[in-house]
Amino acid sequence: MAAFPFTAPRVTEEERLQEIASLPQEERDLMEMELRGTDLVRDTNNGGKIEVDLGSYKLHMQEELERIPVEDKLDYEEALIRAPELVEIESNSVKFLRKHRLDCKKAAQNLISYWALRVRLFGHNRAFLPMEINGALQDDFEALETGFFQILGEDSHGRSIVYHEKTRADPTIHHR
Repeated sequence: MAAFPFTAPRVTEEERLQEIASLPQEERDLMEMELRGTDLVRDTNNGGKIEVDLGSYKLHMQEELERIPVEDKLDYEEALIRAPELVEIESNSVKFLRKHRLDCKKAAQNLISYWALRVRLFGHNRAFLPMEINGALQDDFEALETGFFQILGEDSHGRSIVYHEKTRADPTIHHR
């Protein structure tokens, strides 16, 4: 049996709009902010929400990254040299800023940790490849075929539900 026995669902424009309409307002707001490059944060003065331009936060995060000593961010620096487009796609600063509620210093530190962990898990040969079966996961295909990860079906919006079944782990294959 193949590791991923499914195909992406085909969705009509009408179905797409119905799915968007069925989402909670908060999720629709997140989608809209993603498209416009803005974010909503809680206004501590009146408890409401205000829209924030993420561009200035991204600049501040970049400044925080520059403050980190080079010896503490070698893996990130290597990623920028070897695969700059991958850094932007797979470790976009906006994701880290949102995770840390626009705390630029924490977001920068977490980004550095992300690349250090990626190198630790995949080594210098594969860490800078895309996280896909023909990239960084190319040597893990045998492990994936054991059923270690399983597709259980789809949620109400047609998205795949992936289950990690630890009992199928083979220590001779699953070493990370």
